[in-house]
Amino acid sequence: DVPKWQRYEKLLTSLIQSWRTLWELPELPFFVVQIAPYDDPESSETDAACLKTIQSGIAREIPGVSTVITTDCGERH
Repeated sequence: DVPKWQRYEKLLTSLIQSWRTLWELPELPFFVVQIAPYDDPESSETDAACLKTIQSGIAREIPGVSTVITTDCGERH
């Protein structure tokens, strides 16, 4: 939900923490896959860039989280 990128950091961080707690695996690895480029009339390139920045930040801040870059995947249309 690219246009709502402001909520993403809190939601993804909570998801990671809750799954690690639920499964009693505090080091459970996570791979955050960036959204592939596509044309979305409801979002802008700035929205997508902000979302990708948050995803990368989460991977830097939370141990065991990595980002998968997808800028060369998919089709824009």
